[in-house]
Amino acid sequence: PPMSRRLEVNFADQVKLLGYDLGANRAEPGGGIPVTLYWQGLDWMGDDYTIFTKLLAADQTVHGGRDRLPREGYSTLYWSPGEVISDPFGVPVNSDAPDGVYFINVGLYKQVDGQAVSLPLVRDGQPIDASSVNIGPIKVGDASSGFTLETASPQTLLNQPFGDAPNLTLLGYDLTDETNQPVTNYQLPITNYQSLKLTLYWQSESILPLDYTTFVHLRNAAGQVVAQKDQPPLDGAYPTSLWNPGEIIADEIILSLSDELPAGEYQFVIGLYDFQTGQRLTVSGNPANEVKLTSVSIP
Repeated sequence: PPMSRRLEVNFADQVKLLGYDLGANRAEPGGGIPVTLYWQGLDWMGDDYTIFTKLLAADQTVHGGRDRLPREGYSTLYWSPGEVISDPFGVPVNSDAPDGVYFINVGLYKQVDGQAVSLPLVRDGQPIDASSVNIGPIKVGDASSGFTLETASPQTLLNQPFGDAPNLTLLGYDLTDETNQPVTNYQLPITNYQSLKLTLYWQSESILPLDYTTFVHLRNAAGQVVAQKDQPPLDGAYPTSLWNPGEIIADEIILSLSDELPAGEYQFVIGLYDFQTGQRLTVSGNPANEVKLTSVSIP
């Protein structure tokens, strides 16, 4: 069946979690999160497994979840190899859950002599030291505290829209050296530095359906990438699908530099893309869907 997020997670060569849908990625304490899991039997399981879901905060503490039978009673004993089971349910959020970004931890277990024994994950044909997978992210309450700014005063102003709506505006950026001093065009030689820090100031204009990854390229005059850094904004701590319209986010990216770069001019280029598909968030008027920032040079 169609699903919004593909996973293909193998549990002990007995069952596979194909993917999932999240009915909502925002919830309030005491509320719930609608989820549909898509399972596929790989072999006759021979046991009655329970599905567990735990609502995990960033510090791995549990603030919600439940244990249940698939489809509230369709025992895994009856799942045949190749059969696909859609499993809709709700994950409760504890009433005292603190504001934050959460993930739902999912796995299966059976009871053996009164103890819960989980199915291990299999990767490349071998069991690994894990028995669950995280899905999400989910924002509970006001998770923006500590991640957003009231105002932004970037060193270089851009006001560059991203997305068709638009979804985001790149207000501007700072470029600083290792001592946090501003760097401007042709102020370097960049061979004096092991790294540079680029701070991007984003403002959310509408809710994004995906969690995007930022790419930063340093390209030479021929357009070749000589240094690169890809990471989700805020290193994944506050994913883009959770940003609310109007929020301002400052994203710091450290770009390591080679000490063997030849003399010439180099340009910073940035953009956003979906990590699962590689498709970039559109930039109007730019077929490559990227934005060129400042240039630096090596004499």
